[in-house]
Amino acid sequence: LKAVQGSGDPVIVKDKSTFDKEKALAYMRKVYTQRYGGLEAGKHYMRIEPGIIAEEFLENDEVSKKVSNTLIDYKIWCINGRAEYVWTCCNRTPPHGIEVMTYDREWNAHLEYSIFDSIYRKGTPMPAPANLDGMLEVAEKLAKPFPIVRVDLYNLNGKIYFGEMTFTSLGGLMTFYTQEFLDKVGAMIDLSKYIK
Repeated sequence: LKAVQGSGDPVIVKDKSTFDKEKALAYMRKVYTQRYGGLEAGKHYMRIEPGIIAEEFLENDEVSKKVSNTLIDYKIWCINGRAEYVWTCCNRTPPHGIEVMTYDREWNAHLEYSIFDSIYRKGTPMPAPANLDGMLEVAEKLAKPFPIVRVDLYNLNGKIYFGEMTFTSLGGLMTFYTQEFLDKVGAMIDLSKYIK
């Protein structure tokens, strides 16, 4: 269960027989009334009508377990409707951080694009997902109307699952990337395609 207007605030239900409905409702009521985006330069998020959605509980598949003890989040940076980079997030250990790595479309790892610290730890390069082309295609279909967006997908047992679309990642600050990489991506954006 998660709020459509929030970030990082889900209620995870692995076993419905032990689900504390009243506790979850109390928590979701609190999350539901919070406005998200004001502190992270995301005023557009504040316009989202509050709501709560229930998503299927996803578990790691056997292939993913070889590289991550948690779901692998494939965060695909799309610029001018084209998937350019994939930021993988895995081995999440809240509140102690996450392992990350940035790849290009051909799945070459680019450590030089990242700033690693105690939260965003350097991940080990992993093999490309078997259906990477399909993931890039899905991301590009979703990203087509936008100059820049991050399309988050999961890939389990060869099936692609949609996570979310993010328009101002970390308020546009993204301290986990080098300034050179941010400048490179920023220079790729062609706003003239979107101005009418």
